[in-house]
Amino acid sequence: MFQHDDHDHEANVLHSSRYGFLVHCPGCDRFQLAYGTFRLSQDKEELRSFARLINRYVYRYLRRVERTKRDIFIDSPFPGFGLIFSVEDLERLNNILQRGLLVLDAGDRVRLQ
Repeated sequence: MFQHDDHDHEANVLHSSRYGFLVHCPGCDRFQLAYGTFRLSQDKEELRSFARLINRYVYRYLRRVERTKRDIFIDSPFPGFGLIFSVEDLERLNNILQRGLLVLDAGDRVRLQ
C-alpha cells in the first residue's frame, strides 16, 4: 500500500528492483515511479511519454564508453530544474519503465479478451 493525496490505495506492482519501482493504483488510475532520489506520480499518458524520452536517451548514449559518468542532463518543465544521469542510470531506469509497461500492456490485453 502507498499513500498520496491523503488517501491510502492498494497498488499493483508493475516492476520492482533494487534500483526502484513502478506501481499503479487502480483506484485513482495513477502511476508512481521511484528511482534513485526522485519519485514521479503520473497518469498513463504522462508515464508513456516519460518512458519514450528515457528510451531515446538510452539509445542516444548506447555506445558511450564512460558508463558511470553523470553528465547526461534531462530538462524538466520546471525552470532551473532537471535530472542528471549516467548511461548506467538511464539503462536501469529504462529497464524499470519498459518492464513495467510490458506488464501493464499484458494486463490490458487480458482484460480486453
